[in-house]
Parts: sequence; structure tokens; C-alpha cells
Amino acid sequence: MKPKKLKEPNKTKKLTSSIKQIKTKKHSNMHFNPIKVYTGMNIYRKLSVSFLAIAIVCNLLIGLVGVLKIQDVNNMSQKIYTEDMVPLAPLNQIETNFLQMNAKVNGNDVYSSQSAIMDLSDQLNKELSQYSKTITDPKEKETVKQMTLDICDYMIEI
Repeated sequence: MKPKKLKEPNKTKKLTSSIKQIKTKKHSNMHFNPIKVYTGMNIYRKLSVSFLAIAIVCNLLIGLVGVLKIQDVNNMSQKIYTEDMVPLAPLNQIETNFLQMNAKVNGNDVYSSQSAIMDLSDQLNKELSQYSKTITDPKEKETVKQMTLDICDYMIEI
């Protein structure tokens, strides 16, 4: 006896149709629809998701505002430094020169250090004139003008 032949073309048709059905089912389920998922949730999960979403949005908004305000503060501090602090640097040198000159004047040997006192006085006058060019405040200009007159009076008394 000969074995019976199976109907192979019929089996391959079934197999290919099954594969097509599986592929179409996989692809049709691949699309994620958040609205369907949300409507299918119970009330507890809906409230939890809603509160979580609101909290995330609020935190992002607060963080963005914070970063922008930090940048504003940084820009203002740099402006204050460049406009108000940098012009004050010559005042340190002016004070140092005046104190050195005062120390030489109050020393015992004033006549031998007369040239050093005059050099310090010239340097002090130059620095005062340079500093007065950077001043924008009228009160500060008046103060520097009075300081210049006081230094001149001091030099005359020497």
C-alpha cells in the first residue's frame, strides 16, 4: 500500500492566511490611543493621572520661570560690577599713594624724601583726574572735587 498524499496546497493556503491575520492584528494593535486608554480607566486612576499631569506641568513652569529669573539676576549683577565696581578700583591706588605720601611727610627726614613726596603727589593727581573722568554721579563728582582741593591744601602745607 501506498501512503496517502496530504493536500499540501490547502495547508499552505491556511498557513499563509493565518500569517496575514497575525500580521494585520499586530499592526492594528500597534496604534496607541491615549483617549481610549483614559476613558477605560476607573475614577481613581483618572484622578491620579490628572493630578500627576498637573503637577508635572506646574513644576516645569516654575522651573522655567526660575531659570529665566536667575539669568536676569546674573545679567544685573554683571552690569552692577562693570558700571559701579570697576570704576572704584583706582580709589585703592589713590588711598595707597596718599597714605605713603602722608607717611613720608610725617617721617623724621622730610627734606631727603621731598622728591618722593612730589612723585607721589603727581601720581595722586593723575589718578584723581583719571578717576574723575569715570564718575557719573553728581554728588560723587563734588566729593572728588573737594578731595582734590583738600589734597592741594595739604601739599601747600608741606
